[in-house]
Amino acid sequence: MHLGARGYIVKTEGNGNPFVQAVEQMRTNGCYITERVHRCMLENPDGISKEERERKEALALLSSRHLEVIKEVISDREPNSTQAAANLNLKPRTVDSHIYNICKLLGLKSRMGLGLWAVRAGLVK
Repeated sequence: MHLGARGYIVKTEGNGNPFVQAVEQMRTNGCYITERVHRCMLENPDGISKEERERKEALALLSSRHLEVIKEVISDREPNSTQAAANLNLKPRTVDSHIYNICKLLGLKSRMGLGLWAVRAGLVK
């Protein structure tokens, strides 16, 4: 719909032939949207999934420094705080503090949880 579609047919919805109903309504009203699709559009006006919305909201909570720390700590190399601190020009205690604050912001309980979140959020592979 965001790209200009004027109707949407759900295969499993409606009695009879939904295609014929859609064509008739398109001719009469200029658009065809079922009640079910209309409800979905009202509940999700930007058209993104619940998971994507939650990911964007979580990312908005994080600073650019937080993102740097996550990418450094949760990487292929799995560096410890000392190595990550050296790579980021920080003290190990500062890295640990960042990790603690990031986990608190995101509602995570551990570094492992942060790693899983970072992979799901697409920050690391």
